[in-house]
Amino acid sequence: MQRFYCGIDLGTTNLKVLLCDEAGHVAAKASCPTPRQERDGAPVTDPVEILTAIEALLDDAWSQAGRGGRIAAIASAGVGEDGFLVGPDLSPTDLSIPWFDRRAEAEAAELAACCDVTALSGIAFEPTRTATKWLWLARHGAAPPAGALWLALTDWPLVAWSGRPVMTEALAARTACWDIARREWINAALRAAKAPPLPPVLPAGAVIGPLLEGSFPVRLGAADTGTLAVCGGHDHPTAAAAIRAAHPGAIVDSLGTAELLYAEAEAEILPAEALVRTIPSGPGMVAACLHVFEFDRYFSAFPPDRLRAELDGTAPQDAVTPRIRARLETAAMVAAQVLTRMEAAGIPPGELFVTGGRARSDRLMQLRADVLGRAIRRVEERELCGLGAAIIAASGAGQAVAPVLKTRLFTPDAGAATAHAAECARRQEEITALLLHGPR
Repeated sequence: MQRFYCGIDLGTTNLKVLLCDEAGHVAAKASCPTPRQERDGAPVTDPVEILTAIEALLDDAWSQAGRGGRIAAIASAGVGEDGFLVGPDLSPTDLSIPWFDRRAEAEAAELAACCDVTALSGIAFEPTRTATKWLWLARHGAAPPAGALWLALTDWPLVAWSGRPVMTEALAARTACWDIARREWINAALRAAKAPPLPPVLPAGAVIGPLLEGSFPVRLGAADTGTLAVCGGHDHPTAAAAIRAAHPGAIVDSLGTAELLYAEAEAEILPAEALVRTIPSGPGMVAACLHVFEFDRYFSAFPPDRLRAELDGTAPQDAVTPRIRARLETAAMVAAQVLTRMEAAGIPPGELFVTGGRARSDRLMQLRADVLGRAIRRVEERELCGLGAAIIAASGAGQAVAPVLKTRLFTPDAGAATAHAAECARRQEEITALLLHGPR
């Protein structure tokens, strides 16, 4: 019987379901917009709507795969901070506040002032963090019902289908209350944030349990009660897991509206200014770090169509074009300094793989290879988070699946690389300021 592994991607903009086979080929994928509602003029998410949409996508993907064989394991990955309360029967008791909502500005400032645990958690208290939303809800939301538990939205399908409440460790790390070295909750931070009761925390690849007989995948015929629900993780590290499963040691540059550089190590790494330490997604990995650069914000002074035209090679030769290209070069210099800091922190040298919407531009890829002075590989598969979740699901079932990834290599021009290296050295102070503080 053919076996499939299912990955679910709960994204900010879209929900996706992907099936891959044992050889690492993508067998089917389906997507739809992430459903949102509005309450009191602010965005909210209904977990019931989310689950219904994901089940419809699974039905679609299963049809594409011919409705034959069996899904052996399922994992989910996606947004890290979204969550909600469930009652003792695991039914949602309220809606979820999306991570990007900033209603908890005051709470973030308060927690940062009274309980700064960044050295332990790896991330600061910001309005987007789960902890700041907990404190806001404690002050403005309804009192939790007896026996309630907090679930991360990304874990929700697996909890609903297995009947076992858990929190994936990579999502616990996004609360800003998780000690990433000791792998345990920071109790002082939980108290300060007035955290609700929390379920057990399990690492990526850990088996949550088998699916319930009455769960949707079993009723669909795509799974049975031997199908495993497996902990997945946060979106960017999970997408990196797909690349690193095919290319161990890869450093991953996710280049979209924001640029996120991500790397893992088999040993502890040193704290480094501008690098966020986090939980690794790969088996056997001990530490991970990342850096985020607000790429599109850096180009906000230019009309979006002008940036697109420059990336497509259709921009007119006027006064604006050189300014856009100069910024593209500067953004690449920031990435070069991030890579240097990663290596100094203890990240082993590795091949650089690039993915994301902005990476579709051949012109940008060649420019970045020239500025970085190193070869880069663009990954052509676009659904890497779902594929990474499927790879992690397979690992939970005891199978090491290396996905089949088509890539394109961009190599630096020697002369251009030398010129850019000299320019980067000359502007090091400026580049460092942009690295540390981001676009202004």
